[in-house]
Amino acid sequence: MAITTGFVQRLTWLESGPTACIWLGSTPTSTDLFFIQVRASDSDADVNFKCSMVGLLFQAQVTGRQVDVSHGASSSEVTSAGTPLCNVAATPLQLDAIEVTQAIQSLSQGVPLLAGKRTVVRLYLSWYSTPGISVQGQIAVRQGPGGPSVTVASANTATLDPAQAGSVGPKRNDATRSLNFLLPILQTVEGPLIISVAGLTNSATGAALTLGCETRPTVWFHRSPPLRVRILGMSYTQGMPAVTFTPAAIDFNLLVSWLGRAYPVAQVVSSQAVVTATAAAPFGCGDINAPGAIRARTTTVSSATGDSSCAGAPRASRRPPRRKRWPPGRPVQAPGAGIPTAPTETGTAGTSSVIPSAASIPVSAGRARTI
Repeated sequence: MAITTGFVQRLTWLESGPTACIWLGSTPTSTDLFFIQVRASDSDADVNFKCSMVGLLFQAQVTGRQVDVSHGASSSEVTSAGTPLCNVAATPLQLDAIEVTQAIQSLSQGVPLLAGKRTVVRLYLSWYSTPGISVQGQIAVRQGPGGPSVTVASANTATLDPAQAGSVGPKRNDATRSLNFLLPILQTVEGPLIISVAGLTNSATGAALTLGCETRPTVWFHRSPPLRVRILGMSYTQGMPAVTFTPAAIDFNLLVSWLGRAYPVAQVVSSQAVVTATAAAPFGCGDINAPGAIRARTTTVSSATGDSSCAGAPRASRRPPRRKRWPPGRPVQAPGAGIPTAPTETGTAGTSSVIPSAASIPVSAGRARTI
């Protein structure tokens, strides 16, 4: 009996058998071919076990998890499959998770990614030794199994505290505790993106570090239409002696920035104008948006001296619209049981701007929030 360890680079169903063909290896160009076949003589228990192995391998392909497959010493037929254990004693640097975020995200990548939108890859690392260390590194990304690999350097140096080893929460809440990579805009086009860790180094000594529990996930970028909005800035007079307040350019820019982060769009196309408020200051959202035309067709902003609780905009307009079902093609969960009768095939699931420092990444990046 032999055990082969690697990443599922490709998985294909063949109707005859039926048979699952699995290409396992470290890269798409360096693989071994294995298979799982359902035979007419198999019992129900055997069929269910083989289905569960295929389901596990499919999930490993989508999430980029490394797997161990057992097979005969001179055979390519898989007899069992599982994920390897993480040995923190032998490899103190471990990968807890990879998160790809465009402002709001969950660890399960539940928020769809939009093509052409500023995207940060966050590596959550743990160091199971003392003292703590600081690390920097590179990731490699490619658009599909056969696509060219593009290397992206980390935008920061992450400090790893052994007391937080295995705890992802504190690292998600602090951008300096995760290793962050800003993807080049050309790597956020519509379609799949495969992410892997190219290398990590001790920033103090420059020594290369070995990473345990590595994953190589595939994420999918979706096309989205731009958000088009007309913004009216409200000018008003207040105080004795009377002082006129008018929204500045930064007020409009901050609103456009917020819309781009809060709404599921990659681009905000806006026009703006300044009009005189008819309501007497101080006023609230309901007062300033009373005219039907403004409420129905525009978003309003006021200067910081107005009602900051709503920034001059109706609260209803501050909630992103309900997301529609995304187009097919995005990696999906593996079926719980059953082998398809028709042949299907999957590849490795699915197909620059600069961050000056880690401090420029909002702490909310990667955190699930309700707007």
